[in-house]
Amino acid sequence: DKDEAIVRFVMGSVDDMEIHSLHTIKDGNKYRKFNCLRTPKEPTSKCPFCAHDEQVHKTDKSFAPSQKIFIKLVRYEPNGDGTYTPHAEVWERSAYVYAPKLKNYMDTYGDLSNIVCKIVRNGKSGDMKTSYEILPNINPNMFNEQTCPRDFSGFDGFTVMGVMIPNTTADDMNKFLGVGATSEPDMGGFEEAQRQCRETPTTDRPADA
Repeated sequence: DKDEAIVRFVMGSVDDMEIHSLHTIKDGNKYRKFNCLRTPKEPTSKCPFCAHDEQVHKTDKSFAPSQKIFIKLVRYEPNGDGTYTPHAEVWERSAYVYAPKLKNYMDTYGDLSNIVCKIVRNGKSGDMKTSYEILPNINPNMFNEQTCPRDFSGFDGFTVMGVMIPNTTADDMNKFLGVGATSEPDMGGFEEAQRQCRETPTTDRPADA
């Protein structure tokens, strides 16, 4: 509780917000992410998981889609001499909670990559009830471009879709629904990409706050 991180968000405007509709499905002892295949205005028949959710939602809400925002940030680790080393990370959060927060910060401070922020965790790591407080534009005398460099090179060539979210198809979903985990989609490439991906500060199943 109250763990802190010094960060710089890689977000200049609302156009930089990367929001995806996901199905996070339990498969054995872990959860798998599937990209939703429809927009909110399209019929549920376009996405097998949405169609299945429509049938079972009263008793089973596990197939319902959720809106997630994938926040690129640089987390700073202290070097012990007043300077910090940047580490590229992606923070997965509820879009309904964090997109408005980040928009409000941009309305006030402009390009968030120009300021350094602090994230404070309220709750235990891994607890679904844990929330995070963002403190923007912390002491610029201590946290500035000299002490906290604007180095975003860790994101070169990185894409959320295909690395953190697999490019699954309707056939993959139908196979999963038909025979479950005994004949799951071939996601070996995705899982290898996840292992190579930069650290992502999320729980085993992403919390909504």
